[in-house]
Amino acid sequence: MIVKISDVMVDGRFKGQLIQSPMGLMFFGSNSLRKAELPTLFPDLAFSFLKQTHSDRFVRALSSAHLPLIQSGAAREGDSERSGKADGDPDADAQYTQKSRLALVVQTADCVPLLWSDGTTAIAVHAGWRGVASEISKKIFSEVSQELILKEGLLAVGPHIGPASFLVREDAVAALAKSAKDSAMSSNFTRVGSQWRVNLQSLLRTQVPAQWVRNWVCVDFDTYVDERFASHRRQQASGRDLGQRQWSFVALF
Repeated sequence: MIVKISDVMVDGRFKGQLIQSPMGLMFFGSNSLRKAELPTLFPDLAFSFLKQTHSDRFVRALSSAHLPLIQSGAAREGDSERSGKADGDPDADAQYTQKSRLALVVQTADCVPLLWSDGTTAIAVHAGWRGVASEISKKIFSEVSQELILKEGLLAVGPHIGPASFLVREDAVAALAKSAKDSAMSSNFTRVGSQWRVNLQSLLRTQVPAQWVRNWVCVDFDTYVDERFASHRRQQASGRDLGQRQWSFVALF
């Protein structure tokens, strides 16, 4: 499979990375990209947004509506204005479609954006440690594969907080350990004093069934240390919550 990765620059500013393949179009934005710029940069696409709540809910995205499938998982309230949420967006943290030129958008600021496409079906997932613990990726692939015929596709993981920067307490490790395979424990958890370093994207990838992954790409930028990307933890540490987010999407041709 030929996969082309290129930087998207506008007036000398880095707006993100574009991944082009026979499976479709994938994009991981930077913190300089605003939501309102997406239709200008990608005028041939329509965009499907979510009201993300760190849940395990997902929806099917249609041209102008969303059909809920999963309504389980605990939701967390967020600041709707700063996180880019709109009243008409469905409460979910993942979505899928078979609609061409409909971009499935997720927003992140340390969490992992996971995009997948087999050329006929596309899936977009937003997952922080709660999403990984609730196995949101495993659930969406399990449910969608019962409804649709999935083939081997391209899996892409975008900018997120890296294991060198992501420290969590025992309660988060306990929740993550319940969903992790035994083989993933030693390689993805490292004790540092009273806390643990966790490799979120590695854990998340183990939740995607191997039979539906032909190739995978990791845009391995650590959002905490790379200031081209928004980081909730970095903003907290600086005492300045700018409400910045990355916008990422996958779209079928």
